[in-house]
Amino acid sequence: MTVEQLVSYVFGDTPSSLASRCTNWLRASRRFKAFVETYRDKLRKKARHVRDEAALLDLEAEVATAFKLLQERRFRVTWEPLAAGGGRGPDFGVDVTTRLRLYVEVTRPRLRLGTGSAPDGGTDAAGRVATAICAKLGQLPPGAINVLVLAGTDSLAALDIAQVMKDLKQRAERRDQAYFTHRGFTSARAFITTSHRLSAILLPDGDLWLNPEAARPLPSSVATTLRAAVLGDAGRR
Repeated sequence: MTVEQLVSYVFGDTPSSLASRCTNWLRASRRFKAFVETYRDKLRKKARHVRDEAALLDLEAEVATAFKLLQERRFRVTWEPLAAGGGRGPDFGVDVTTRLRLYVEVTRPRLRLGTGSAPDGGTDAAGRVATAICAKLGQLPPGAINVLVLAGTDSLAALDIAQVMKDLKQRAERRDQAYFTHRGFTSARAFITTSHRLSAILLPDGDLWLNPEAARPLPSSVATTLRAAVLGDAGRR
């Protein structure tokens, strides 16, 4: 399929920022074009179910992450590889070698300029990001290398993600049960156990937090490659 045919098939005749960006990405990368051809029905379904601007930005963040990952020639990327098993799963599987696979989940925390209370009780960017992290931990498969990508505004660049994770751990150690049950866990202890699935958190500026308590740590060589991919420094083909 040509770029124009793919864009028309996925997005129809309705213009959108995502359709425009996808057009540019398809023209820039053969690997991304092959990826979209493979998953065109999945992307079409997701695009047609977008109901508001926030949902469009969420999907754009997901597709942008796929584009960036595919610029690293070592990576073989699959979309929602565990979906066939039912239930929630990570957005992408990334095979680095025949024996090394990691999973990547993308989230776009709802950040607002200025201050004010969030619907979930958070009052600032750190609180909102903490809630977003909690919402995604359950989608990470146990026993695997799992990376959470935080996508969104430049506000994330100023965030001390290590402090956010430290605050979450301290809440759990204080047995703040209400906080964690409100965020989908059965208990504060369940949060601690589930958090061990998380290997790393990657921010848009390439800042990478490595979980010192991860069941499966992210190898340092892969961490360097991931940073390069997010920053747009990966080798293209």
